[in-house]
Amino acid sequence: MQPSFLQHLFHLHASTPKVPSSEAVCNWIDGLLGLLFPELAHRQFEDVRSFEHAFAHSMQELYRILKILEEELPAPVEEIEQLFVASLPAVHRLLEGDAQAILAGDPAANSLTEVIRTYPGFYAI
Repeated sequence: MQPSFLQHLFHLHASTPKVPSSEAVCNWIDGLLGLLFPELAHRQFEDVRSFEHAFAHSMQELYRILKILEEELPAPVEEIEQLFVASLPAVHRLLEGDAQAILAGDPAANSLTEVIRTYPGFYAI
């Protein structure tokens, strides 16, 4: 391989704006969905303290993701994080409503748990 090609690739990497990895963002979203919907959780929580710890860890991951984008954000990272956390109850209610609508609209659906766990349309929402 020619050194000039490697140098070209390096310059492309060096000049690309910093963004969080797709893997980090997807893992964070999957974890958050598991906190919002037990049907999607990768683990069960023994007590509220364990759940609070997992939620705090998720918010710490959100902070890390946002911190990478800090220069591009319209507001300080902490403010965006707080607004996001404050919006979670409303987002959860909306997602529950979407799952209920899918259940009501699909005669093949047997339960809300089935919709949340297995319907790609719910996951896409």
